[in-house]
Amino acid sequence: MLGLGEAEHYFASDIYALLRLTRRFIYLAEGDVLELRDASARIFDGGGVAVERPVRVSVVNLDAAERGTYRHQMLKEIFEQPQAVADTLESRVADDRVSPNVFGVGADTVPSC
Repeated sequence: MLGLGEAEHYFASDIYALLRLTRRFIYLAEGDVLELRDASARIFDGGGVAVERPVRVSVVNLDAAERGTYRHQMLKEIFEQPQAVADTLESRVADDRVSPNVFGVGADTVPSC
């Protein structure tokens, strides 16, 4: 992703790494190539054609981006995965069974936990 600053731009894998620097972002598409210069950025698609992607303004709470005791945001995300999975599944498991809607429309069988 590309973070847009006043006279500079930033590149990172997600917005959390850049929220202290900017709230304006451009999400790159699969295959995009980014050319960063002093105060400019150009995006090229997988075929080498210059393209424009929409600018989005983040409303993510800055507290969510805090690293806490972790040296890097990625380390924080790695160590938070077990809790994130548990939080995601909490509302999808009842009576030791996974809710059928978890698997989408047409899911015929529901595995037991």
